Amino acid sequence: MTAPMTVTQKEHLACQYAIKLGPWLRFAVDQGDAEQVEELIGGLDQQQLMVLAVVLAAEGPAPASRPDDGLIDETAVRRVLDGQSVPLSPLEQSVAAKEMKRRGWDRRDILAALRVSRKRFETLLSMPEQPEQPSLFDGEQRKAS
Repeated sequence: MTAPMTVTQKEHLACQYAIKLGPWLRFAVDQGDAEQVEELIGGLDQQQLMVLAVVLAAEGPAPASRPDDGLIDETAVRRVLDGQSVPLSPLEQSVAAKEMKRRGWDRRDILAALRVSRKRFETLLSMPEQPEQPSLFDGEQRKAS
């Protein structure tokens, strides 16, 4: 009788599954091959599936924006206004773009800070205001040129 696997051993095994299965799973999903997907992951336990999900998520490109949930993360918007590179949802990008423009930021600086095109910037400016949070930045100073 073999001894039960330790957590470390299980994690190592799960990572091995993820490394071997990842490319095949991505291919099967891209091809819409449900049978192949089932064959690849059907025998994995919960821990192996969780590690696979984390490894696959980490392999993808970092998103340029967060999914839009209808809420505004004021801290994230303020961090972008302070020059940090933080993914924002489309709604947060709109709030940040309008605030940057209000503060007198140069268009090129806004495009660079938000990592958006001129066309996307114009779209962000045309998005409707959020009535629930009409004055996130009242009283804050304009950016010095």
